Parts: sequence; C-alpha cells; structure tokens
Amino acid sequence: MILTIIFLCLFLINPSKIIGITPTPSADDAPSLEETDTTQGSNLDEIKKIREAVQQKVQEKLKEISSPEANKKKGIVGKITKIDGLDIVLEDISLTNRNLTTTVDTIVIDKNRNKSKLENLKPGDNILAMGYTTETDTLDTKRIVIIDTETIVDPLRVTTGKIVDISRTSPVFVLIPSSDKDTQYQINTNSKTEITSPQKIKIPFSDLKNGQRVIVVFKPEDKTNKSFYATKILNLDHETETTPTP
Repeated sequence: MILTIIFLCLFLINPSKIIGITPTPSADDAPSLEETDTTQGSNLDEIKKIREAVQQKVQEKLKEISSPEANKKKGIVGKITKIDGLDIVLEDISLTNRNLTTTVDTIVIDKNRNKSKLENLKPGDNILAMGYTTETDTLDTKRIVIIDTETIVDPLRVTTGKIVDISRTSPVFVLIPSSDKDTQYQINTNSKTEITSPQKIKIPFSDLKNGQRVIVVFKPEDKTNKSFYATKILNLDHETETTPTP
C-alpha cells in the first residue's frame, strides 16, 4: 500500500521518471501557441476561401436567374416606332417597346424577298427581327424581314375596348373596341390566357367585369372572324385594393 502511494506521488510529480511507463508529452513536445495559432489561422483561411467560393457561385446563379436570358435565338414581330442610327425601337404585338441593335452586317429583306439596306427602313414598317438576346434585354439583330401583316396566317391583333357582356359560366366576354363602337368581338379565353392588372400582377378571369376597359391581344378562332381567342388581356380598370365592408 505504501509503495503504491509513493509510486503515484512520483508519477504525479514527474511521470517521465517512472521506469517502464511511457512518458506523456511534455511541454516541450506540445505545439507552441504560435504554431497553434498558425494552424488555426490556416484552417480559418481555408474555410473563408470555401465560403467565398460558395457565395460567388450563389451570386452568379442569382444573377443568371434575375437577368434576361442572353445569347438565345429569338424573333420579334412588330412595328418600327423609332430609328436612331443603328438602333431601332420596335413596338411588338403586346404594345411593348423592344430595343434592337444592328450593324452594317445586318441583313435586310424587303416585302418582295429582295435584299435591301438598313437606311431603307422607316418608322411604320412592320418587320420580323431575328437575332440573339443580350443581358440588357436588347436584341442583337442579325436579320430583318419587312412583312405585310395582312399576309400573316392567323395574325395577332391588339385592340382597346370595353367589356359589355360577360359570362359567369364560361370564360367568354363581349368586347366593343374603342375605335369602332358598331363592332362587337366575342372573346374566348382559357387557362393559357394571360390576364394582368396595370401593375403587371396576374389576376383571374373572375376579376373581369362589365364596363371595364381592357387591352386585348387576340386572333381569330375560325374563318368567319366572329369568334376570337385572347392570348393576353390587360385590365385597365382592375382595382388593386378593395375597400373593406363596414
């Protein structure tokens, strides 16, 4: 018992002195504070680099999602509203202004399918512009074809008018265009019809009401031109907020 106590005392005082016992690492063998700090600093640097790389990838992906698609082939049909040198402003079928950029190499084809020149284009011309989209939502135009809208099969039309009758059993309404009070259009819609408010918020068909003014992009459904299908509807009189009932 006494020998055991002495042995334990010697071990606690200096375990390296005990014969047959492997000494624990001494203070000299332990890494210095400087070495520990260096190791920890190196690990922190690696972690920081990984985080920065991940953040960069996330930012790139967010930019890719939020920015218009670039370098995609695209064709736009519309009417030229402005020409400024090599830059052209085109009003498309949804009445949205689209910016086109051209170069001396841009090919222009006239109505007779003959090659023409950029300087022959003028405001009011209906064209098909083909090219590649850019990050600024501008069309890098490679080819322009002057078209006659009357010869386009099932051409899309745009009109502003007032709803005078609407069905509550089917997605159909009657529209009188502002430009011709004696004409009525039966407008049919379906799940693919895009209906929006002036704030570009999508709204359901049930929000359309008699007396509301709308802009409709539509095309004939049959050869009689008495029934039309709407691709887009902009409800000019849509109320964004409703007054609470007292």
